[in-house]
Amino acid sequence: MPWCAAPIEMATGRSPRGSKSGGTRKPAAATSASGILLVAGWLLMMDFVAPPRGQDSSPWDESQARPSSVSFAASKEPPLSYLLIALLLGALILIHELGHLVAAWVAGIPVARFSIGFGPALTSWKWGQTEYVLAPVPLGGYVLPAVTDEADYLRLPVGRRIIFALGGPLANLLLPVVLFAATNVATYGVTGSGLFVEPWVQTATVFGKLLATLPLAVSQPDQLSGVVGIVAIGGEFAQHGLVGLASFAVMLSLNLAILNLLPLPPLDGGKVVMCLLEKVHPQFARLHYPLAITGWICLLGLMMYTTVMDIARHVVG
Repeated sequence: MPWCAAPIEMATGRSPRGSKSGGTRKPAAATSASGILLVAGWLLMMDFVAPPRGQDSSPWDESQARPSSVSFAASKEPPLSYLLIALLLGALILIHELGHLVAAWVAGIPVARFSIGFGPALTSWKWGQTEYVLAPVPLGGYVLPAVTDEADYLRLPVGRRIIFALGGPLANLLLPVVLFAATNVATYGVTGSGLFVEPWVQTATVFGKLLATLPLAVSQPDQLSGVVGIVAIGGEFAQHGLVGLASFAVMLSLNLAILNLLPLPPLDGGKVVMCLLEKVHPQFARLHYPLAITGWICLLGLMMYTTVMDIARHVVG
């Protein structure tokens, strides 16, 4: 979220350091940054905890869903488990951004920069028109289209921009299918159904259960959780090995997909809605920037709220 270079650029109008486009710009609709969605992705994790050790049950089984009460203060989990979960969060955001990058290729949108990680560039290389950057903070990445300003981006056909916006959520929807297939093979061996049929059914089942918990974000705001809570709960999953990590990655990836698709700026779903409104009347394009800034303010407020709640539950408590 706030550590993402692209969101900072969107809010300030400044190009990333080292960008060759130079100058000042307003790329509110032009930059894809899935780090923005970690706040939203945190909302749906509150009712899932890892199964007790020794039980052969999936973490997403309905019988295992209950409010989490994991506490850092009382936890005996090794610190490396929490570091592993933090890196997993970054990996899932990076996969989201890779989805946007592939979508940009499909839509024919030129990309100026794709960053793996955040912060000053450790190294970079050029491939085609795109500069690929490796940065020191491994918490995701960002995609920067090769446009001079917001107006330049809005000149791109609406259909191309919709494809670009949907690429990230689609990547987060497809990843659980791959993880379920791998988990099925590890648990039951190689079968045609376990590889090609059950993963889709399993993904749809978990997706539906997570959608059903979405109203709780409004009806039970005191149960919302953020990065601190995710890391605390994820530490429990990490103790169950690769299968536990895969289970946690499935839920978190689907969280990112669901909440990125909400029709709220500056989320991907909000960008799609704005593109569709442009088809109704071109003047709606003027709302991209002010709505994106408003959305960022709301997301930052939500981030601070969930962080305070998480510290009270998992650190102080």
